[in-house]
Amino acid sequence: GGLVAALAGKRLKIRSVLTVMGGELIHEPRAGYGKRCRPIAGNLARLGAHRATVVNVSSAYHRNRILTEQSRLDPMVIPLGTDARLFSDDAAPRQLAGAPSVLCVGSLVAVKGHRLIFDALARTSVQCPTLHLHVVGQGVLDGVLRDAVARLGLASRVTFHGHIEHHKLPAWYRGADFCILGSLFENHGMTILEAAACGRLTVGSAVGLMPELCPAQLLAAPGDSVALAHVLQLAATEQTIRQGLASDLPQTVRARYSLECTVRAFESLYERPLP
Repeated sequence: GGLVAALAGKRLKIRSVLTVMGGELIHEPRAGYGKRCRPIAGNLARLGAHRATVVNVSSAYHRNRILTEQSRLDPMVIPLGTDARLFSDDAAPRQLAGAPSVLCVGSLVAVKGHRLIFDALARTSVQCPTLHLHVVGQGVLDGVLRDAVARLGLASRVTFHGHIEHHKLPAWYRGADFCILGSLFENHGMTILEAAACGRLTVGSAVGLMPELCPAQLLAAPGDSVALAHVLQLAATEQTIRQGLASDLPQTVRARYSLECTVRAFESLYERPLP
């Protein structure tokens, strides 16, 4: 939780920076997610955050979520950038079935909200009969999620691809018409940035960087499968709007969310005089 580093910083009179990478300071009961679900680890994380010189997070959403539970903190936002040389709109696309083809990249765990996506897909079967969902990732819920797809009658419209090596993902992003996120919580959402760098819009849950990179009409409240179905249908049927929104994303990533931007932000932070 950064407690040792924070205490050492105070003792040595040097800056201690605690970067909150995930759910250390929040509680997402719908997915049993966050260190607050584990009292000892949660307490250590909170103690470390309150004793560090600087606490930083990677999205305004994460900052606001922490403030609802830890109002005495004042986190600084420094987005964690993606490799805009690896993830770019120059990547050769992989052929993916579906019209449109929709990609979901993420670990198969509860907080990622795959069941919400499947429910949304089932709700749009009449309006979007040729839409095909491609699921990339692995995790403890693999079997459970495959069973859920079968029960919903979606076996012909959903393909599980398992683990794909990171350096091969640009072709998958480029091959999709758009991406979808069903997460109940994201501090950041690296796949959102990777897709954006490849010129692909991600729609879905309003978590992490989604409010910064996706318009409000294509966002759904986390956990709301009805709203997610509406977003999915809108993105699937409004191709011109979707493509127009996606066209500026690679430049946005290079200008604000690249690895180089992150390095410069942290260098500036460490160069500041101690308070």
